[in-house]
Amino acid sequence: MTLEEEAARMHALFRGNENAYGTFKLGDIDETGKITGIAATVKGKPVTDELWLRHLKGEIGLGIVPIDQNNSCRWGCIDVDEYPPQISRIQAAIERHKFPLYVFLSKSGGCHLILFAKSSNPAKAMRDCLQAMAAALGLGDKEIFPKQTVKGAVGNWLNMPYFDKARPCLSGNTQLTRAAFLDYVKPVDKLPKVISSVKSRFPDGPPCLQTLAEYGPVGDHQKHDYLFAIGTYLKMADKEHWASQLRMCNSDTTLLPNGHTGIEQLIEDLSKTDYEYRCKQPPINKYCNRALCLTRKNGVAKGRCIPTSLVYYGDGRTTTTFVTVWSKGKEHEISVTTQELLDPTKFMSVCVDRIHDYPPILKRNDWLALLDTLPKTSMWTGEMFEDNLFDKLQQFCLNNKTEDRADLLLIEKRVLFERKRKRVYFKAAVVAQALGISTGELEKFIRQHGGNNAEQLALPNNINRRFSWLPMDNILAALPEPKVPEAEDDPI
Repeated sequence: MTLEEEAARMHALFRGNENAYGTFKLGDIDETGKITGIAATVKGKPVTDELWLRHLKGEIGLGIVPIDQNNSCRWGCIDVDEYPPQISRIQAAIERHKFPLYVFLSKSGGCHLILFAKSSNPAKAMRDCLQAMAAALGLGDKEIFPKQTVKGAVGNWLNMPYFDKARPCLSGNTQLTRAAFLDYVKPVDKLPKVISSVKSRFPDGPPCLQTLAEYGPVGDHQKHDYLFAIGTYLKMADKEHWASQLRMCNSDTTLLPNGHTGIEQLIEDLSKTDYEYRCKQPPINKYCNRALCLTRKNGVAKGRCIPTSLVYYGDGRTTTTFVTVWSKGKEHEISVTTQELLDPTKFMSVCVDRIHDYPPILKRNDWLALLDTLPKTSMWTGEMFEDNLFDKLQQFCLNNKTEDRADLLLIEKRVLFERKRKRVYFKAAVVAQALGISTGELEKFIRQHGGNNAEQLALPNNINRRFSWLPMDNILAALPEPKVPEAEDDPI
């Protein structure tokens, strides 16, 4: 297999957002052992076999965004940012669960666990599947790619494997060559359904406690927080005998090697009030499967109607907030105003109107603290505005293109394509009006994408007029290139 053929196959395997990519230049190693460097995102340029070839040669580090234009993915990754990672433990856990994950050494010195699929899957389904796998592997606190379930202007990219001879795939202790990996990898027909532990030790409880009980025991330095989580569960599951049950757990060497000498003080503290699970605290954070936990009677939602995630959609000027609410065994997505989101009473009214259920009554500070713990996807920083503007501008230019400068005198909205200078000229004020934005917004966009707003263009009859321009490659990115004949010598 030639290097060019390997590049084409890697491109096909790691297909994602084909209209943008990342680059990374290696730097030094920081105090944590992580390899640092300089990252950059390239927008509006296609991912090509040639880019992959340069990556495989070690000329340029390539990063790919897994989520595509249809909010789908053919691969996803658990990013294990431990330096160095416990490779053998991770591989053993993957084998124990029979997960179709491939282990790669990463650019920064950690490792990537990548799942490949034969066909595209909704980004949310890919994320949920990988999050469930991560929880089962004790990696529930690690980052998941794709990071978005709805693509913004670009999306977050992941540094690709096989940068020259670095970042290989591992099979046991063997580092596979590129050719060996491409023969070894087998994408799945469909995303696997991850079955959480059904250990009866903590029935209807959080998956994290069940998984820890199955793997056990935890270290001495984590036993207080572990018993706190168990006590929180037992108070819900057995209100009368929870304290004696917790003492039994403390003396069980399959859960704790030596027991906790402060057990009575812990029981006294737990008896004072009903605490929430501390999902972000070790050891349970590494086994957190929040989506499944919400369905459990004695899980984090305690069987109640409760918000589980937030998504902020916007175009850089206005924002709409969607809240995913768990209620009666299923998720509901409802739109709310900022005032409705931040006021627990108003949010309760919205839930009653939309899903005929309502969350528990909380004080405002407690409600805001709950919102602070929710997973959030922010798309209100202008990404969607820029993405939509880019698409609309491309379409406008192609619909009104001309090859003759004289047309610019006859029709204001004409767009001049000049291949020799590789530029596209137009009147910013005219285009902005057609796109429904201000001239200032468009001119800012032009500057940010390598263009200019103050070039004098020579037209027939010795007429000079000011035009804005963008690089032709930006306008033609991801679209068929129009057949524009070579321009004559530029009179400017």
